[in-house]
Amino acid sequence: IVELSSGKEIRVEKTPSNDIFRVNPGAFIVGFSFKPDYAFDAKTLTAIRLRGYPNSDFKELETALYSIDKKLTEIVDENHTLQLLKEDDEEKTEQRASLEREISELKDKKEESQRLEAEASERLASSMARLKDRRSEVANAQETLRELQSDIKKAETDLRRVTKEVRLFPVDQEGFVREGGRNIKNYLLMSIPFVAIICLISYNLLAGAVELSVLINTDDIKIDVWTIFLTRIPFVLLAITLLEVCGYAVGRFIFEMIKINRQRLDIAKLSIIAKDVSDASGYNTDLNDEDLWERNTSLKMELLREHLKEEVGETFSYKGTAAQSALKGAIERIRKGKADLNES
Repeated sequence: IVELSSGKEIRVEKTPSNDIFRVNPGAFIVGFSFKPDYAFDAKTLTAIRLRGYPNSDFKELETALYSIDKKLTEIVDENHTLQLLKEDDEEKTEQRASLEREISELKDKKEESQRLEAEASERLASSMARLKDRRSEVANAQETLRELQSDIKKAETDLRRVTKEVRLFPVDQEGFVREGGRNIKNYLLMSIPFVAIICLISYNLLAGAVELSVLINTDDIKIDVWTIFLTRIPFVLLAITLLEVCGYAVGRFIFEMIKINRQRLDIAKLSIIAKDVSDASGYNTDLNDEDLWERNTSLKMELLREHLKEEVGETFSYKGTAAQSALKGAIERIRKGKADLNES
Protein backbone atom coordinates (compact mmCIF):
# COMPACT_ATOMS: atom_id res chain seq x y z
CA ILE A 1 0.00 0.00 0.00
CA VAL A 2 1.49 3.38 -1.07
CA GLU A 3 0.34 6.61 0.56
CA LEU A 4 0.66 9.63 -1.69
CA SER A 5 1.32 13.15 -0.51
CA SER A 6 -2.13 14.05 -1.69
CA GLY A 7 -3.65 11.63 0.86
CA LYS A 8 -4.61 8.96 -1.54
CA GLU A 9 -3.55 5.38 -1.23
CA ILE A 10 -2.50 3.12 -4.03
CA ARG A 11 -2.91 -0.55 -3.49
CA VAL A 12 -0.60 -2.53 -5.65
CA GLU A 13 -1.28 -6.22 -5.90
CA LYS A 14 1.59 -7.85 -7.63
CA THR A 15 3.20 -11.26 -7.57
CA PRO A 16 6.94 -11.10 -6.78
CA SER A 17 9.26 -12.13 -9.59
CA ASN A 18 12.25 -14.11 -8.35
CA ASP A 19 11.36 -12.95 -4.80
CA ILE A 20 11.70 -9.32 -5.89
CA PHE A 21 8.77 -6.95 -5.67
CA ARG A 22 9.02 -3.69 -7.63
CA VAL A 23 6.59 -0.78 -7.40
CA ASN A 24 6.81 2.49 -9.34
CA PRO A 25 4.15 4.89 -7.99
CA GLY A 26 5.21 7.80 -10.20
CA ALA A 27 4.34 10.49 -7.60
CA PHE A 28 5.46 11.92 -4.23
CA ILE A 29 4.70 9.47 -1.41
CA VAL A 30 4.65 9.89 2.33
CA GLY A 31 4.79 6.20 3.20
CA PHE A 32 4.18 2.66 2.18
CA SER A 33 3.41 -0.66 3.80
CA PHE A 34 3.31 -4.33 2.91
CA LYS A 35 0.38 -6.57 3.60
CA PRO A 36 0.61 -10.27 2.71
CA ASP A 37 -2.31 -11.99 1.04
CA TYR A 38 -2.66 -14.71 3.70
CA ALA A 39 -2.38 -14.18 7.39
CA PHE A 40 -0.70 -17.47 8.03
CA ASP A 41 1.66 -17.17 5.07
CA ALA A 42 4.88 -15.91 6.55
CA LYS A 43 6.97 -13.56 4.40
CA THR A 44 10.38 -12.29 5.20
CA LEU A 45 11.68 -8.97 3.92
CA THR A 46 15.37 -9.19 3.29
CA ALA A 47 15.83 -5.65 2.02
CA ILE A 48 13.95 -2.54 0.97
CA ARG A 49 15.49 -0.15 -1.55
CA LEU A 50 13.97 3.23 -2.20
CA ARG A 51 14.87 5.30 -5.22
CA GLY A 52 13.60 8.79 -5.84
CA TYR A 53 13.95 12.41 -4.88
CA PRO A 54 12.95 14.14 -1.66
CA ASN A 55 10.47 17.00 -1.76
CA SER A 56 13.21 19.53 -1.12
CA ASP A 57 14.94 18.49 -4.32
CA PHE A 58 11.81 18.67 -6.39
CA LYS A 59 12.20 22.34 -7.29
CA GLU A 60 15.71 21.75 -8.48
CA LEU A 61 14.47 18.68 -10.30
CA GLU A 62 11.62 20.68 -11.76
CA THR A 63 14.05 23.36 -12.85
CA ALA A 64 16.26 20.70 -14.32
CA LEU A 65 13.29 19.07 -16.02
CA TYR A 66 12.17 22.45 -17.34
CA SER A 67 15.64 23.05 -18.60
CA ILE A 68 15.73 19.60 -20.10
CA ASP A 69 12.30 20.14 -21.60
CA LYS A 70 13.43 23.47 -23.00
CA LYS A 71 16.57 21.89 -24.37
CA LEU A 72 14.45 19.10 -25.75
CA THR A 73 12.17 21.67 -27.37
CA GLU A 74 15.17 23.47 -28.76
CA ILE A 75 16.56 20.17 -29.92
CA VAL A 76 13.22 19.36 -31.53
CA ASP A 77 13.14 22.79 -33.10
CA GLU A 78 16.70 22.40 -34.24
CA ASN A 79 15.87 18.91 -35.45
CA HIS A 80 12.90 20.35 -37.31
CA THR A 81 15.10 23.09 -38.66
CA LEU A 82 17.68 20.49 -39.59
CA GLN A 83 14.92 18.45 -41.21
CA LEU A 84 13.79 21.53 -43.11
CA LEU A 85 17.38 22.26 -44.02
CA LYS A 86 17.80 18.64 -45.03
CA GLU A 87 14.65 18.80 -47.12
CA ASP A 88 15.85 22.12 -48.53
CA ASP A 89 19.23 20.58 -49.16
CA GLU A 90 17.58 17.59 -50.83
CA GLU A 91 15.47 19.97 -52.89
CA LYS A 92 18.54 21.97 -53.76
CA THR A 93 20.33 18.71 -54.51
CA GLU A 94 17.48 17.75 -56.81
CA GLN A 95 17.57 21.23 -58.30
CA ARG A 96 21.31 20.90 -58.71
CA ALA A 97 20.87 17.50 -60.33
CA SER A 98 18.15 18.99 -62.54
CA LEU A 99 20.43 21.92 -63.37
CA GLU A 100 23.27 19.51 -64.06
CA ARG A 101 20.95 17.54 -66.34
CA GLU A 102 19.89 20.76 -68.03
CA ILE A 103 23.55 21.76 -68.31
CA SER A 104 24.31 18.35 -69.80
CA GLU A 105 21.38 18.70 -72.18
CA LEU A 106 22.51 22.22 -73.05
CA LYS A 107 26.02 20.90 -73.65
CA ASP A 108 24.55 18.19 -75.88
CA LYS A 109 22.45 20.80 -77.63
CA LYS A 110 25.50 23.01 -77.95
CA GLU A 111 27.48 20.13 -79.46
CA GLU A 112 24.53 19.33 -81.72
CA SER A 113 24.28 23.01 -82.66
CA GLN A 114 28.01 23.11 -83.35
CA ARG A 115 27.69 19.97 -85.46
CA LEU A 116 24.70 21.42 -87.29
CA GLU A 117 26.58 24.68 -87.71
CA ALA A 118 29.55 22.78 -89.16
CA GLU A 119 27.22 20.85 -91.48
CA ALA A 120 25.47 24.10 -92.42
CA SER A 121 28.86 25.69 -93.09
CA GLU A 122 29.80 22.73 -95.28
CA ARG A 123 26.46 22.91 -97.08
CA LEU A 124 26.88 26.66 -97.45
CA ALA A 125 30.36 26.18 -98.88
CA SER A 126 29.04 23.47 -101.19
CA SER A 127 26.10 25.69 -102.16
CA MET A 128 28.45 28.59 -102.83
CA ALA A 129 30.60 26.31 -104.98
CA ARG A 130 27.51 25.08 -106.83
CA LEU A 131 26.30 28.66 -107.17
CA LYS A 132 29.66 29.61 -108.62
CA ASP A 133 29.43 26.68 -111.01
CA ARG A 134 25.85 27.63 -111.90
CA ARG A 135 26.91 31.21 -112.52
CA SER A 136 29.70 29.94 -114.72
CA GLU A 137 27.22 27.66 -116.50
CA VAL A 138 24.79 30.57 -116.85
CA ALA A 139 27.59 32.72 -118.28
CA ASN A 140 28.50 29.92 -120.67
CA ALA A 141 24.83 29.41 -121.50
CA GLN A 142 24.43 33.14 -122.15
CA GLU A 143 27.50 33.07 -124.36
CA THR A 144 26.10 29.99 -126.11
CA LEU A 145 22.73 31.77 -126.38
CA ARG A 146 24.39 34.77 -127.98
CA GLU A 147 26.20 32.45 -130.37
CA LEU A 148 22.94 30.62 -131.09
CA GLN A 149 21.14 33.92 -131.65
CA SER A 150 23.91 34.93 -134.03
CA ASP A 151 23.65 31.53 -135.73
CA ILE A 152 19.86 31.91 -135.86
CA LYS A 153 20.21 35.31 -137.49
CA LYS A 154 22.65 33.85 -139.99
CA ALA A 155 20.33 30.87 -140.51
CA GLU A 156 17.36 33.21 -141.02
CA THR A 157 19.39 35.17 -143.54
CA ASP A 158 20.40 31.94 -145.26
CA LEU A 159 16.78 30.74 -145.07
CA ARG A 160 15.52 33.88 -146.76
CA ARG A 161 18.24 33.53 -149.38
CA VAL A 162 17.52 29.82 -149.90
CA THR A 163 13.78 30.53 -149.96
CA LYS A 164 14.32 33.05 -152.70
CA GLU A 165 16.49 30.56 -154.54
CA VAL A 166 14.00 27.76 -154.00
CA ARG A 167 11.20 29.93 -155.27
CA LEU A 168 13.01 29.98 -158.58
CA PHE A 169 11.72 26.41 -158.91
CA PRO A 170 8.21 25.84 -157.53
CA VAL A 171 7.16 22.42 -156.40
CA ASP A 172 5.80 21.35 -159.78
CA GLN A 173 8.85 22.54 -161.70
CA GLU A 174 11.20 21.04 -159.16
CA GLY A 175 9.46 17.70 -159.62
CA PHE A 176 9.82 18.12 -163.37
CA VAL A 177 13.54 18.73 -162.95
CA ARG A 178 13.89 15.65 -160.74
CA GLU A 179 11.92 13.56 -163.22
CA GLY A 180 14.17 14.81 -166.02
CA GLY A 181 17.23 13.78 -164.05
CA ARG A 182 15.77 10.30 -163.53
CA ASN A 183 14.99 10.03 -167.25
CA ILE A 184 18.56 10.95 -168.12
CA LYS A 185 19.83 8.22 -165.81
CA ASN A 186 17.40 5.72 -167.35
CA TYR A 187 18.52 6.65 -170.86
CA LEU A 188 22.14 6.21 -169.82
CA LEU A 189 21.40 2.77 -168.39
CA MET A 190 19.44 1.73 -171.47
CA SER A 191 22.19 2.90 -173.82
CA ILE A 192 24.87 0.83 -172.03
CA PRO A 193 23.92 -2.53 -173.73
CA PHE A 194 23.87 -0.93 -177.19
CA VAL A 195 27.24 0.72 -176.62
CA ALA A 196 28.59 -2.64 -175.41
CA ILE A 197 27.29 -4.34 -178.59
CA ILE A 198 28.92 -1.67 -180.77
CA CYS A 199 32.22 -2.07 -178.92
CA LEU A 200 32.08 -5.88 -179.16
CA ILE A 201 31.29 -5.91 -182.91
CA SER A 202 33.95 -3.29 -183.61
CA TYR A 203 36.50 -5.30 -181.69
CA ASN A 204 35.62 -8.52 -183.55
CA LEU A 205 35.81 -6.76 -186.93
CA LEU A 206 39.18 -5.23 -186.19
CA ALA A 207 40.54 -8.49 -184.74
CA GLY A 208 39.30 -10.48 -187.78
CA ALA A 209 40.80 -7.97 -190.20
CA VAL A 210 44.16 -8.11 -188.48
CA GLU A 211 44.10 -11.90 -188.47
CA LEU A 212 43.14 -12.00 -192.18
CA SER A 213 45.93 -9.59 -193.09
CA VAL A 214 48.41 -11.79 -191.29
CA LEU A 215 47.21 -14.87 -193.16
CA ILE A 216 47.37 -13.10 -196.53
CA ASN A 217 50.95 -12.01 -195.94
CA THR A 218 51.99 -15.59 -195.21
CA ASP A 219 53.64 -17.31 -198.25
CA ASP A 220 53.05 -20.86 -197.08
CA ILE A 221 49.27 -20.54 -197.06
CA LYS A 222 47.26 -20.05 -200.24
CA ILE A 223 44.06 -18.09 -199.61
CA ASP A 224 41.33 -17.40 -202.13
CA VAL A 225 40.27 -13.80 -201.57
CA TRP A 226 36.90 -14.17 -203.32
CA THR A 227 36.02 -17.15 -201.20
CA ILE A 228 36.79 -15.20 -198.03
CA PHE A 229 34.86 -12.19 -199.35
CA LEU A 230 31.80 -14.20 -200.24
CA THR A 231 31.78 -16.07 -196.96
CA ARG A 232 32.14 -12.82 -194.99
CA ILE A 233 29.29 -10.99 -196.70
CA PRO A 234 26.49 -12.28 -194.36
CA PHE A 235 28.55 -11.52 -191.27
CA VAL A 236 29.36 -8.03 -192.54
CA LEU A 237 25.71 -7.34 -193.36
CA LEU A 238 24.64 -8.52 -189.92
CA ALA A 239 27.33 -6.45 -188.24
CA ILE A 240 26.33 -3.37 -190.25
CA THR A 241 22.69 -3.89 -189.32
CA LEU A 242 23.50 -4.27 -185.63
CA LEU A 243 25.78 -1.26 -185.69
CA GLU A 244 23.10 0.79 -187.44
CA VAL A 245 20.40 -0.23 -184.96
CA CYS A 246 22.61 0.27 -181.90
CA GLY A 247 23.93 3.57 -183.26
CA TYR A 248 20.39 4.79 -183.89
CA ALA A 249 19.31 3.78 -180.36
CA VAL A 250 22.33 5.42 -178.74
CA GLY A 251 21.85 8.55 -180.84
CA ARG A 252 18.17 8.68 -179.90
CA PHE A 253 19.02 8.36 -176.20
CA ILE A 254 21.63 11.11 -176.51
CA PHE A 255 19.08 13.31 -178.32
CA GLU A 256 16.52 12.77 -175.53
CA MET A 257 19.08 13.59 -172.83
CA ILE A 258 20.07 16.77 -174.69
CA LYS A 259 16.38 17.64 -175.05
CA ILE A 260 15.72 17.13 -171.32
CA ASN A 261 18.74 19.20 -170.39
CA ARG A 262 17.61 21.96 -172.77
CA GLN A 263 14.15 21.89 -171.17
CA ARG A 264 15.69 22.20 -167.71
CA LEU A 265 17.69 25.20 -168.87
CA ASP A 266 14.56 26.71 -170.40
CA ILE A 267 12.67 26.21 -167.13
CA ALA A 268 15.47 27.87 -165.20
CA LYS A 269 15.38 30.80 -167.62
CA LEU A 270 11.60 31.08 -167.28
CA SER A 271 11.87 30.99 -163.49
CA ILE A 272 14.50 33.71 -163.43
CA ILE A 273 12.50 35.88 -165.82
CA ALA A 274 9.28 35.33 -163.82
CA LYS A 275 11.03 36.18 -160.56
CA ASP A 276 12.54 39.35 -161.98
CA VAL A 277 9.21 40.41 -163.46
CA SER A 278 7.33 39.65 -160.22
CA ASP A 279 9.88 41.48 -158.09
CA ALA A 280 9.82 44.45 -160.41
CA SER A 281 6.00 44.57 -160.52
CA GLY A 282 5.72 44.16 -156.73
CA TYR A 283 8.26 46.86 -155.89
CA ASN A 284 6.90 49.62 -153.60
CA THR A 285 3.53 47.87 -153.28
CA ASP A 286 1.53 46.52 -150.34
CA LEU A 287 1.90 42.93 -151.48
CA ASN A 288 3.48 40.54 -148.97
CA ASP A 289 5.91 37.74 -149.74
CA GLU A 290 3.15 35.14 -150.13
CA ASP A 291 1.27 37.25 -152.67
CA LEU A 292 4.48 37.94 -154.54
CA TRP A 293 5.29 34.23 -154.53
CA GLU A 294 1.82 33.36 -155.81
CA ARG A 295 2.12 35.92 -158.60
CA ASN A 296 5.62 34.69 -159.35
CA THR A 297 4.43 31.08 -159.54
CA SER A 298 1.42 32.01 -161.66
CA LEU A 299 3.61 33.93 -164.08
CA LYS A 300 6.09 31.07 -164.31
CA MET A 301 3.33 28.57 -165.01
CA GLU A 302 1.90 30.83 -167.73
CA LEU A 303 5.33 31.18 -169.30
CA LEU A 304 5.83 27.43 -168.99
CA ARG A 305 2.45 26.77 -170.64
CA GLU A 306 3.36 29.04 -173.51
CA HIS A 307 6.75 27.38 -173.79
CA LEU A 308 5.32 23.86 -173.68
CA LYS A 309 2.11 24.58 -175.60
CA GLU A 310 2.80 21.66 -177.88
CA GLU A 311 2.79 19.26 -174.89
CA VAL A 312 0.28 21.02 -172.55
CA GLY A 313 -3.27 21.90 -173.55
CA GLU A 314 -4.40 25.48 -174.17
CA THR A 315 -7.04 25.21 -171.43
CA PHE A 316 -4.41 24.79 -168.69
CA SER A 317 -4.15 27.69 -166.22
CA TYR A 318 -2.56 28.02 -162.80
CA LYS A 319 -5.13 28.40 -160.00
CA GLY A 320 -2.87 28.46 -156.94
CA THR A 321 -2.63 25.79 -154.26
CA ALA A 322 -5.32 23.17 -153.62
CA ALA A 323 -6.77 25.14 -150.67
CA GLN A 324 -6.82 28.37 -152.69
CA SER A 325 -8.41 26.61 -155.64
CA ALA A 326 -11.12 25.08 -153.42
CA LEU A 327 -11.79 28.46 -151.77
CA LYS A 328 -11.98 30.26 -155.11
CA GLY A 329 -14.30 27.55 -156.46
CA ALA A 330 -16.61 27.87 -153.45
CA ILE A 331 -16.71 31.68 -153.83
CA GLU A 332 -17.48 31.35 -157.53
CA ARG A 333 -20.32 28.90 -156.84
CA ILE A 334 -21.78 31.23 -154.18
CA ARG A 335 -21.62 34.18 -156.57
CA LYS A 336 -23.20 32.10 -159.32
CA GLY A 337 -25.99 31.00 -156.97
CA LYS A 338 -26.72 34.61 -155.95
CA ALA A 339 -26.74 35.66 -159.58
CA ASP A 340 -29.23 32.90 -160.44
CA LEU A 341 -31.47 33.98 -157.54
CA ASN A 342 -31.37 37.61 -158.65
CA GLU A 343 -32.24 36.63 -162.20
CA SER A 344 -35.16 34.48 -161.01
